[in-house]
Amino acid sequence: MSDKKAERRGLGRGLSALMADVNLASPSREEAPRRAEMRIPVENLEPNPDQPRRDFSAEALDELAASIREKGVIQPLIVRPHPRKPDH
Repeated sequence: MSDKKAERRGLGRGLSALMADVNLASPSREEAPRRAEMRIPVENLEPNPDQPRRDFSAEALDELAASIREKGVIQPLIVRPHPRKPDH
């Protein structure tokens, strides 16, 4: 029986004994400066040609449009300048 106790000696210390301490302070990275929120005319927006979502149900788009009319856009859109059109 004393052999079994010797074998079990390493058990019971919890996961922290097996894993690195995740609470260690990591070197802080400088965050990129955030741009202020802007209002952009819808006409200036162009879809990304690499967007994987291409087919949308007309009914789903109508529901989305009605929701936006009623509640507005709750989550801001993230856009970037057009590489060849400075005003877009």
